[in-house]
Amino acid sequence: MSEIRVENIIGETGVDAVKFTKGVNVTGIVTATSFAGSGAALTGISAGITVAQQWRITANKSVGTSSSVLTSDWESVDTAGYGAIGSMTQSSGVFTFPSTGIYLIRFIGAHTATNGINWSQTEIHTTVDNSSYVITGYGYFSCDSSGRWGTSLNEFMFDVTNTSTHKVKFACRGSNTSSTLYSGSTYNQTYVTFIRLADT
Repeated sequence: MSEIRVENIIGETGVDAVKFTKGVNVTGIVTATSFAGSGAALTGISAGITVAQQWRITANKSVGTSSSVLTSDWESVDTAGYGAIGSMTQSSGVFTFPSTGIYLIRFIGAHTATNGINWSQTEIHTTVDNSSYVITGYGYFSCDSSGRWGTSLNEFMFDVTNTSTHKVKFACRGSNTSSTLYSGSTYNQTYVTFIRLADT
């Protein structure tokens, strides 16, 4: 195999690009200051954020003293102006991911109470075997009397390596039965956000 060593290759006119009509095989790092074309044939490049979606509860939920999964009244956000990338799916409150990757899961709860409560919590439950769930995030609200409002936040970064086995669901629980998760169908109050950050 022959070898040519140069520091710079310039087109015939001094400004035109050099054409490699039979292609180029490169071993090592290629550095470019710009790129033209669709990039459709490029490989080995992370797709980046391909999922960004919100779901919300459309009906108020009474918070009991035992952990209760939010199985109903979910809808994908559809308020005018809403934008999303990709699509999560859910069945009876169990959410399935459309592709593998590292996901940020954020659960916001809007709480109100008719009496004082030590804690009203939201929970993120994940599974990696489509069977056994573990709690991977808690969010808390508390108040000393009735008529109080507050927001809980919890989040978890989930490494979804298999979309058939890695799933998530959401729950709530309180120290007494005085609190409610407040919700609506035209605005976000109790809702979740999914963002796929990168490849797994």
